[in-house]
Amino acid sequence: MDKKPKRMVPEVRFKGFTDDWEQRKLGKLVAVKSGKDYKTLNKGDIPVFGTGGYITSVNKSLSDVNAIGLGRKGTINKPYILKAPFWTVDTLFFLVPTQQVRLNFVYSLIQNVNWLKYDESTGLPSLSKKNIQNILVFSTNYEEQNNIGNLLNLLEKLLSLQQRKLRQLKQLKKAMLQQLLVSKKDRLTPNVRFSDFSGSWKKCKLGEVIQDYTEKTIVENQYPILTSSQQHGIILQNEYFSGSRVSKTGNIGYFILPRGYFAYRNRSDNDTYVFNRNDCIDRGIISRFYPVFKPYNADSNFLLIRLNNGLRKELSLASEGTGQHVLSLKNFKNIQTQFPNLEEQHKIGDFISTLNSLIALHQRKANILSNLKKFLLQKLFI
Repeated sequence: MDKKPKRMVPEVRFKGFTDDWEQRKLGKLVAVKSGKDYKTLNKGDIPVFGTGGYITSVNKSLSDVNAIGLGRKGTINKPYILKAPFWTVDTLFFLVPTQQVRLNFVYSLIQNVNWLKYDESTGLPSLSKKNIQNILVFSTNYEEQNNIGNLLNLLEKLLSLQQRKLRQLKQLKKAMLQQLLVSKKDRLTPNVRFSDFSGSWKKCKLGEVIQDYTEKTIVENQYPILTSSQQHGIILQNEYFSGSRVSKTGNIGYFILPRGYFAYRNRSDNDTYVFNRNDCIDRGIISRFYPVFKPYNADSNFLLIRLNNGLRKELSLASEGTGQHVLSLKNFKNIQTQFPNLEEQHKIGDFISTLNSLIALHQRKANILSNLKKFLLQKLFI
């Protein structure tokens, strides 16, 4: 018995739709139009866009209908919606849907296209009209397009809103760190303070607020191996490197890093040193290139904030070496900076920690929405 032909349908579909999708050239779904030079135009309120987004505003439009911007040269793999009226430069095509084609549907459709595959250049990535028009895609009827487009448009708006909230929280944290901490050597009070605090901050060496911790492993794999990363803090090494073990020479003599203790990589190519705290496991081990210490007469949250903000110049001056710079624990402990009393440290530490928790929460929500979008782009299309 002959096998039934494969159905041309997506894996996930709205109820009530059963017909096969049709394979068509992209040029049948959109008109590919070219941008033009805007420099002869006068200033106005019509936005001009390039491959990187908004450039300026002029007094004339190139299109009075919504379209999709797609790079002709440079960034060719990041299409985005253009709200009419607009003007585009000559490095940005704009795609106008033909009749019975939904803008949001075709925008989602072309996000599944590997545009770099159609790069025609040997240098700066570039696309041609002909190549864009000849790309084969699968499409469906207008009603199903409408449902898919509306769903993904709603998801796009939710994701944009979540990302905006995340940016605002990060901006708030940055602003508060600048105001709540004393960064200049000649100042002893911050710009913004919690109520009930009025005294000057005290200058002290970091060695007065931290204590070395030099316990090392005596057997192989005594505890789980940890990694200190700039983006993710202290995490398990096998999670960071997806199960592969970086060190091939054994880990006897590694520093033991208890929960709540700090570590930093003491080598840097650009004098950037990141201080992380083990909030991951009760006891782990970390490379000999990561000195370990603990807070002493200092609030742990505040210390983490203080070390990572406003001390870059001091850390750079304390590091040594002609090539890769090394910040020894001894030199690190001799750095002088300003600290408030423990009660004010605690207030600042708790406040920034709460902001960090909110940022992490909104980042998780943004990741969930982003992953959902990727899933739907894969499953709602062929």
